[in-house]
Amino acid sequence: MTDEGRQKAAARCTDCGRALAVWLLPSGEMNPIGSAKGCPCGGTSFQRLG
Repeated sequence: MTDEGRQKAAARCTDCGRALAVWLLPSGEMNPIGSAKGCPCGGTSFQRLG
């Protein structure tokens, strides 16, 4: 993945409520920074904060 078009954001896991730093992609997809598998709880759905 390239850095072009993505930005850092904060999001909350919709499964456990944990706040995480994420990469926000132009498509709207959010990927936790430093974790390719999603939230440590196993969740893969996030809601952007702020």
